[in-house]
Amino acid sequence: MDRMENLMSQYTYLTFRFEKEMPRALPGLIVGDFVLINPNRSKTKQYETLIEEIGHYEKSVGNISDYSDPDSKKQEAEARRWAYTHAVTLDELIYCYEHHLHTIDDITEHLEISAEYLNAALEVYRQKHGEQFYYHHYHFDLRSGLNIDKL
Repeated sequence: MDRMENLMSQYTYLTFRFEKEMPRALPGLIVGDFVLINPNRSKTKQYETLIEEIGHYEKSVGNISDYSDPDSKKQEAEARRWAYTHAVTLDELIYCYEHHLHTIDDITEHLEISAEYLNAALEVYRQKHGEQFYYHHYHFDLRSGLNIDKL
């Protein structure tokens, strides 16, 4: 089971549909408990879109499609942060460190995400914890990429 299938299996109360007729510019959409994903994108982009749409389910209230509304922008950002930190958990980064997956390519292949998505997730952790922090007996240094050391 890949990460996308695993994620969908955790949300059995949501209905997922890969809709070929979606506009090319629209990667995904959630309406209530119904999630549409554009299958005309790579598996990686589908997974990133899926987890962000689930982030909207977890963190958004109402219609937030009007991005000129400050509350909509705030909810969009919150859903995206939720998605980044659930796709790229600190525990998964420790797993990568422990299994000698040190390059961006190794980490993104393991997590089934793009390098851009990984970098965005690391930026969320920088904003939340600072450029250096400790987590479960590991030192994370995000000053220039990702460096992890076991204490």
